[in-house]
Amino acid sequence: KNLETLVIDFVNWNSSLDLTLMLSRKTNLRVLEITNLTKEYYPGWEMGGQCDEVSTLIGSLHRLQKLVITCSDDFERILDGRMIFTSLRQLEELVVGEDLIDDSVLHVISQHCLNLRQLKMYGVRGFISLLGLKNVLNKCPIHALSIPFYRGEGKGVCAVTELCQAGNNLRILEIFDGICDKSFPSYRSMEEDKRRLLLESAAFEASAGHVSLVFYDGYVPTTPVYT
Repeated sequence: KNLETLVIDFVNWNSSLDLTLMLSRKTNLRVLEITNLTKEYYPGWEMGGQCDEVSTLIGSLHRLQKLVITCSDDFERILDGRMIFTSLRQLEELVVGEDLIDDSVLHVISQHCLNLRQLKMYGVRGFISLLGLKNVLNKCPIHALSIPFYRGEGKGVCAVTELCQAGNNLRILEIFDGICDKSFPSYRSMEEDKRRLLLESAAFEASAGHVSLVFYDGYVPTTPVYT
């Protein structure tokens, strides 16, 4: 009951009951990390009914300051981000990926997680719009934002500009190196350094030098915790 940090990594579940029992009565948790769970590691998971119970349990951890959920899409798909983030009002750091985040979840985060300082998203398959990202930046004191390949209209420079102009707290913006900009006919043929310079210049001008643009070319962002 007095546990403040819980890391669940590569655990071999017999059933979903294992996870619900592990999360039950952990009212003092400040850090929760659930990582590397795949079908291989929860072979007895009952898809469907238990997802609401797990989502509710995570959402009931009202003292949570850091939440990391980086598992397979099979696991994250059965969680409901809207249920999870409604009550996590002390949350400061969030790392998620795959199917847990979309615009509807970003809206919930912007309404309830008003202490959020760092938001990392990777491999996101749900629909995330520029408007959804800007809404979170305008409502939450986010200092560091890591986003996956931006699935917008292929206007990378404009997207970086608008994100850097949103809110007053952003200092680090980490983006996937493969972000494109179809509004520049020669963008794809540009050398990597020139493409990066174009985006870095957009970030610098839009934020008056306050936002540093970081690129990552792997699957998971690498930005350290911003303090």
